[in-house]
Amino acid sequence: MDVRWLGAAAIGVIGACAWGCQAESSTPLQLNPSDAGESPDGSPLVTDPSEGGVPGPDGTTPGGAGCIKDVYGGYALRSDSKVLLADGTTSIVDAESGATLANVTSISDDRNHGCAVTSDGSLRCWRTRESGSNANGQLGNGTKGDTGPILRASRVLRAAGTPLTGVAAAGNAAGSYYGNEATCVVGADAKAYCWGDVTWLTANGSTLTSSYAQEITTDGASPLTGVKQIAYSTNYACAVVQGAAANEVWCWGQNGDYNLGQGDTAKRQYPAKVVGLTNPTMVALTHGTTCAIDGGQVKCWGSNVNGMCGNDGTTSHCPNPIVVLGPGGAPLADATKIVGGDFLLCALRSGAAWCWGSRYEPHATNIGLPNVVALSSHAVVTDDGSYHPLDNLEKTVTPACGAL
Repeated sequence: MDVRWLGAAAIGVIGACAWGCQAESSTPLQLNPSDAGESPDGSPLVTDPSEGGVPGPDGTTPGGAGCIKDVYGGYALRSDSKVLLADGTTSIVDAESGATLANVTSISDDRNHGCAVTSDGSLRCWRTRESGSNANGQLGNGTKGDTGPILRASRVLRAAGTPLTGVAAAGNAAGSYYGNEATCVVGADAKAYCWGDVTWLTANGSTLTSSYAQEITTDGASPLTGVKQIAYSTNYACAVVQGAAANEVWCWGQNGDYNLGQGDTAKRQYPAKVVGLTNPTMVALTHGTTCAIDGGQVKCWGSNVNGMCGNDGTTSHCPNPIVVLGPGGAPLADATKIVGGDFLLCALRSGAAWCWGSRYEPHATNIGLPNVVALSSHAVVTDDGSYHPLDNLEKTVTPACGAL
């Protein structure tokens, strides 16, 4: 499978003229495959399924090519449920056992740290940089500051000596330069938990950090329930919640760009329902723009300074949800996944990745990348056995498919 990294590099891809210095885009772009190139170390592109793969329990290699079954931000999840960084070779170590972290089911990626949910419902987080990765307690392990080696995953705690258990899924962080001071997840109890810099996630703008997981509430006491998925940044968060008749999106936190979908810019300490959605299934955000999949269409609200509402080429903010348009002005339909990168958003539909936003593209461009099977804020994944960093489409990262 072919993975093209977005996220931190996403704006770099466009901003560094990787597509020929096209201008700013406010309607979805379809990502174009590059020619086969070399990996960062000069090794050739691997596209032959026989060159790698982790056999499953039945002895076959899942997907038939390569060993990566999904991507989450800057991390790749192998078919054996182990995690690789974007270099394709570095794995995460369990701080307790000293072994490679295994049995991973979902991953959250931030600029300076990452977190992984494992099959037993526990959650572990790690630093990815030597400094600044845990200044606000975003690892959730009861500590603050840069202690211990990087890439070693420690358990997230509710309180001292009490692990956070029953975690269903990691949250979706905003663009990698935007959501790196907090972490949020969804529990198996359908509640949301956040930690790190929770100034806007729980404290209404009053400076507050927590190195333990905090339950998100609707009034300071009653938990937000029915949560299915959460997207977050340091400044605000939104969750897909099961309502009485259909799914709903609820948002809270800072609101200077209409990003909470309330039609105003007033901050919200507690989650508020977004009006104008019918039955949303997924939400994503980046730099003051929020988008949701609603009936297969994508609807966005909030900041539109980079065309991130994806509607008509204007830069006016979007106080309420509006439909993202594709080429020719038709709504972008049949979306199955949406992610927020760095000043852009991307949706997966009909085997292709569609993106809009950035600081450089003024016209809608449909470029075409076939057979996309997965999508993250850093990557699109196709089915041919290799992946490429989007900050340099001519280079290729070959995932380590052997023993870790």
